[in-house]
Amino acid sequence: LFDTLKYLPHFGETAWRPSFQKAFELFAKLWKFQQDQRTILKDPEFYGLKRWEIGEIASKIGQLYYHYYLRTGDASYLREAYVFYVAVRS
Repeated sequence: LFDTLKYLPHFGETAWRPSFQKAFELFAKLWKFQQDQRTILKDPEFYGLKRWEIGEIASKIGQLYYHYYLRTGDASYLREAYVFYVAVRS
């Protein structure tokens, strides 16, 4: 889903907005899930998720916000992209 967003046409908002909305919903659920279940996800007995793998999720969400900002020009999405960028860097 994420990779297909960059190939959507930049014109015709009705063509790309539903795909972005679907991606936002999916990544929001994924982010909430990893926050709620982080101890289990990081536990080597279960999944052994590494810190960089959680960072990859944050990075993808930040990219999603940034690409949405590029399409809409709405600075609030650029600010959200920056929030996830800071999360990745810390």
